[in-house]
Amino acid sequence: MIGRYLLFEGEDMSFRELKLPHNKACPLCGEHPTVDSLIDYEAWCGTPAMEPSQAQAS
Repeated sequence: MIGRYLLFEGEDMSFRELKLPHNKACPLCGEHPTVDSLIDYEAWCGTPAMEPSQAQAS
């Protein structure tokens, strides 16, 4: 699925496939990537991560 995007339409159970052009300036997968690690979302959001079941109980 590299370079492609698969869409699923649940109403009529159909699939569509889109071809995506490669972006050489992409900060994640381009020729000179600048994103080389994941961010700490807990520090960024200021809230601890929790499981979906814990979030619904809150």
